[in-house]
Amino acid sequence: MSGPTAHPMNRLTPEAARFDRVDARLVPAYQAMDSRQRLAAGFAACALVRARLEAHLRGTRPEWSEEEVKAEIARRYLRDAR
Repeated sequence: MSGPTAHPMNRLTPEAARFDRVDARLVPAYQAMDSRQRLAAGFAACALVRARLEAHLRGTRPEWSEEEVKAEIARRYLRDAR
């Protein structure tokens, strides 16, 4: 298999594919932003996701150390990265 869809990360399940698109209601807001604002919004979204994942891990695994939480976050972010 070759081409842009050959990479395993491009073969999403139907459930995952729905998260791979921008909500049509957000498009006008993103179009109104300049590139700096869009980049800042992207960084803010990433920070929010990481904070929520960290809170989830701390709530479900209170026995984990700081290093174990950080390692699990890294594992999840880097899953399938080669």
